[in-house]
Amino acid sequence: ATITGEWLEVNANGSGQQRMIRGQAGSALTVQRTILHGSTSAGNNVQCVDTSDPMNMLDNIMYDVTETGTAALIAQAFLDSSAAGESVKLLNNTVYKITNDGGTGSATGLNLDDDTGSSMRNNVVCDMLGTSTGVKECYSPSVFSNSVATHNLSSDATALGTGSLINKTSANQFVSTVAGSEDLHLKSGADAINAGISLGASP
Repeated sequence: ATITGEWLEVNANGSGQQRMIRGQAGSALTVQRTILHGSTSAGNNVQCVDTSDPMNMLDNIMYDVTETGTAALIAQAFLDSSAAGESVKLLNNTVYKITNDGGTGSATGLNLDDDTGSSMRNNVVCDMLGTSTGVKECYSPSVFSNSVATHNLSSDATALGTGSLINKTSANQFVSTVAGSEDLHLKSGADAINAGISLGASP
């Protein structure tokens, strides 16, 4: 089945929503023009989106995801758990403030398997935070051999590929990062303005 979800806002309102959207086996899912935010968990891995099959993520905003458990749990905006060789495209997405405040778990913005046909372009990912001892990184993995990654921006040094921008602060990108009244449109003078690549008819 081919499924498209678009023009949605999902606000978990601080609940322990493990996944706001999940791509299931046997489906090809496109999620576009959605806003996903507000999930806090103390006992499960927490993601905005997790896919186990081919997926397109286009023009989405994901922010304010928090893990507070004491185990090695993860907080992520997007997790690619698809099978080897399946195509996942992450294009024109914004991710802000993914936090892990517990145990040894990680905080990650966009995770993409290194598969031929997969790509990650024109994404803005800022502020992977928290007191956990785990890795905090805007993009994962740090090296691609098969997937394509270009023209991304990160607040750390993990944005990969041609045209990507690293170590850019969120305050210089977004209109407002005030908790509860976030406005993640790009502000005048943002580093990300005119820094992307034309995607034509992608995906």
